[in-house]
Amino acid sequence: MVIRELRTIGGRVKCVNPTHKNIPTHKNVMKNFFFKNFVKAPFARDFFKKIVEAFYATTKISSKKSVLFALISDAEMKKLNRRYRGKNSTTDVLSFRTEESEIYFPKEDESLGDVLISYSQAQKQAKERGHSVAQELTILVVHGLAHLSGYTHDADREAKKMERVEKKVLKNL
Repeated sequence: MVIRELRTIGGRVKCVNPTHKNIPTHKNVMKNFFFKNFVKAPFARDFFKKIVEAFYATTKISSKKSVLFALISDAEMKKLNRRYRGKNSTTDVLSFRTEESEIYFPKEDESLGDVLISYSQAQKQAKERGHSVAQELTILVVHGLAHLSGYTHDADREAKKMERVEKKVLKNL
């Protein structure tokens, strides 16, 4: 994620060091979790942290890896989608792996990457699909994390692998 761009729409990204209570049975504890709600959506960082922990536990990814989430406006998502994907339209989720990120993480930390979600798109898709915004956000978070983990849906075979991982994580939530 381009942190300079996000600062222009709402401020600094906050680092949360979670407590060790209620963490899934995974050998490591998530070290850092970054979250910024630029659209003032009624979702707290703990909602997202729970999904990340379930993803790490299900996929056996080291929970020492940091991840950044941001809920952004549709207008900002459209700008970022145009800049990074060459598409002059909005989208629901964009993922940037660490090597694509411009955010600074401490040297002792490892970062999985950044996930940006258009809250307006999540609301719209939830209504279209007949489920809650919370359920749609969960789906989008898992999808973004799958991309950060190297999964893609560019080809049918890859898409099926990605879908299996996403279903497994969602089932474990």
